[in-house]
Amino acid sequence: MAAIRSVVAVLMTPPAVGCGEYAGTGGPKAAPSLIMIDSRTHRFPSVIGGPGRALTHRYRLANATSAVVQIVEVDNRKPCCGSIVVGAETLAPGAATFVEVTMLVGGKFGEVVHEARVVTDPPEGGEIVLRSLAEVYPRVRIEPAGSPGAADPGGSTLDAYRVVAAGDPAEPIIDLDAVDLVSTAPARWSSAKETITASGGLKVEARTFVATLGRGGEPGPRSATILLKVGGATIAQRVVEWEVDAPLSAYPKTIVMAAGKVEYTLRVRSADRRPFRVTAIEPGATGLRGDLGAGGPAASHELKLTPVPSGKVGGGRSALIVHTDHPGQPVLEVAVISID
Repeated sequence: MAAIRSVVAVLMTPPAVGCGEYAGTGGPKAAPSLIMIDSRTHRFPSVIGGPGRALTHRYRLANATSAVVQIVEVDNRKPCCGSIVVGAETLAPGAATFVEVTMLVGGKFGEVVHEARVVTDPPEGGEIVLRSLAEVYPRVRIEPAGSPGAADPGGSTLDAYRVVAAGDPAEPIIDLDAVDLVSTAPARWSSAKETITASGGLKVEARTFVATLGRGGEPGPRSATILLKVGGATIAQRVVEWEVDAPLSAYPKTIVMAAGKVEYTLRVRSADRRPFRVTAIEPGATGLRGDLGAGGPAASHELKLTPVPSGKVGGGRSALIVHTDHPGQPVLEVAVISID
C-alpha cells in the first residue's frame, strides 16, 4: 500500500518549472519583455523642420531573464524618416542595450512617424515595435486665406494669403515685420502680425497679404510667383495659378442640328455678371434663326433658335454669330454641326 501511495505521489507532483516554461500544460512561456509596452512609444516636443534638423531618442532594452537573449534583427520600417543605431546585440542575464532612433524632420510638415521592429531569440511574446513621433512645423509657410472679392470694375480679383512663422529655441522665429513681398502680380500686406496659440512650446505668428489677379486680356491660364524675402534672401515662395475666362460664354459650346428638331436653346452669360444686350444673331450658313426676345440688358440671356424653312440639314460645320454690346466681347461665335 505504501508503494502505491509513493507512485501516486510521484505522478501527482508537478515538475520543476524553468524560466521559459509554464507550470502544467500551457507550453512554452515567453521571456519577460525587454522593454515595457508604455516605453515603446516616444513623442518629441513640437519642433521646427529646418534644413538638416534631426531628433534623437535612445530606447533601453534590458534582459530580465536567466537566459541569454540575442537581438537577431532591428528592422527600420521607415528609412525615409529616420536611422537606427543598435548597441550590444547579445544580452546576458541582467544586461541591457539600446536602440537609438534619429528622426529626420528637416523640410517636413505635420506629424512625422518612425517605426523600428526588434526581433529577438528567444522571441518576445509579442512583436517589439519602437514608435517615435514628432509634430513638425516649417519655419515659414504661405497658406490660402480666402478671396475677398473683386478688386476693380475691370474684373481683377483679390486673393488673400496668410504667412505663418514659427520658432523654437533651436530655430528662432522670423520677424514678419521684416519680411518683404516680391511678386510678379501686385501684392501688399493687409494686416499687422498677430500671435497664434500653439502647442509644444512653439512661438507662432501670422500676417496676411493680398495679391491682385488680373482677369483681362486673352482667355487662358495665368500664373504669378510670390516671394518672401529677408535681407534679400528668399525664405519662402508660392506660385499662384488662375484661369482667365472669356467675357462671354455660350452653352452649349456647339449646337448639333438634327433632322426633325424644331427648336434649340442657346444660353449666353457674362463671366463678370455685367448686364449686356444681345443686339443681333447672324445665322451665317447654319440654317438657324434667332429670337432676341425682349432684348433688355441682363447678365445672362436664353436665346431660342429655330431652323429657317429653307434651312438644309446635312453633314457639315458652320458658325452662328451673336452680336452684343458687352465692351469686353462684342462678338461671340458658336459652332454649329449639322448631321443627317
